[in-house]
Amino acid sequence: MLPPIHPICRLFPMLSDAELEGMAEDIRRRGKLLEPIVLLEGAVLDGRNRLEACRRAGVQPTFVEWEGEGSPLEWAITKNLRRRQLNASQRAVLVLQVLPLLEWEARERQRLHTSPPSSKVAQKCATLLLGGGDERGKAAEHAARLVGASPRYIQAAKRIQSTCPELLPHVTLGKINMIDAQMAVNLSPDIRSRVLKELSHAPPGLAVEARRTIRDHGGIMPTYDKTEYRILVRNDHLRALDEGEEITIKLGDRACLLRLAEPPQEKEASTSRDLVPMNSWSDRLAPMRRPR
Repeated sequence: MLPPIHPICRLFPMLSDAELEGMAEDIRRRGKLLEPIVLLEGAVLDGRNRLEACRRAGVQPTFVEWEGEGSPLEWAITKNLRRRQLNASQRAVLVLQVLPLLEWEARERQRLHTSPPSSKVAQKCATLLLGGGDERGKAAEHAARLVGASPRYIQAAKRIQSTCPELLPHVTLGKINMIDAQMAVNLSPDIRSRVLKELSHAPPGLAVEARRTIRDHGGIMPTYDKTEYRILVRNDHLRALDEGEEITIKLGDRACLLRLAEPPQEKEASTSRDLVPMNSWSDRLAPMRRPR
């Protein structure tokens, strides 16, 4: 009988089916699992993908009990962040999942009357989480440092969690980024339902069709006064605009989508390295949209 999966291990999504098949084939070829699965009180703390790959390969997995010092949560996060390439959006959602587990860990430590962990980050998080009010906010800051997440993205993830939590699993799987998810929240219920359906059928990674649906129905935001803004566009972005694509720029602290209303007849800015002259390009800028 296979051991259960610990909630800490569930923080990180499973590999894709193709990746699991590749891992299973490697285990089948070797005839054994090279890196044992780590258990915490009989549940899988690290190695859920290896466990599934062993099942597919028909190879008996090997297990070891976690004997590290300090916080098993911090250990698991550090180990997985080293082996996985999580983007900024995925890290922000991870913080929301980490906070309840930090609280659980602190309560368990208090219940068992064990000594506090050697890790200063985990120790301070646990102390703060047992409090309330502003202390919880400070704990969230420590969790953000532990995961390496942007505070701005964490706030965006919290807003999505309170308004449309169905989007967060898709962010975790890398199907949609935080900017597009915020735009999806502002869609009408029927369009948002269509976006969620497209995301549910998309493989892990960027869901291009869903992004197009979000942006096509995301609404037009107020345009900016052309006389007050000079927009710096890199050469690669300039080529993308020439081909009718959209690019993302930052205007102040806002992320904006930029496209040309009409493709240029000639590349007027071809002699400019990075600066697009306002008198030649700004008149063709379509209204920009930004997430609220």
